[in-house]
Amino acid sequence: MRFCACFLSLLLLSGCGDSRPSTFPVVGTVEFADGTPVRFGVIEFIPEKSGPSARGKIDQQGRFVLGTFTNDDGAVAGRHGVVIVQHFSSGAVPPGDHTHESSHTEESSVVDIRFSQLGLSPLSATIEEENNEVNLRVERASSQGVQSGSPRRSQP
Repeated sequence: MRFCACFLSLLLLSGCGDSRPSTFPVVGTVEFADGTPVRFGVIEFIPEKSGPSARGKIDQQGRFVLGTFTNDDGAVAGRHGVVIVQHFSSGAVPPGDHTHESSHTEESSVVDIRFSQLGLSPLSATIEEENNEVNLRVERASSQGVQSGSPRRSQP
């Protein structure tokens, strides 16, 4: 009887491990076709099969590090759809409006809105069970379109 009690205790303790899926390091860059970096935004990798998504902040040089459970633990292995989301402050100037000098820098780094929607983004990546480097190319937002979702101001 004592043996059964010890065996059951060990069995219960062994079942209490971490049930999170394994993640693998992912670093990379996002740039436009001309080689200039995307200077801001959040990149998200969404597994095509089940599993948690991973995300990372895009820095001024277009670099990112992905994290799933922590800021830099990587992503689950497998094929992923990729989206890039860019948020604008309420005072942001829509593309095409050059009333502020600083808006030109932000405008030149605005990604076409289709890259922010999983069903429309052509971006994808396969994460291997090893260290991964993913370098992506995107298109700029059209100066005719509205990237921020707010009405376009008319030019004087």
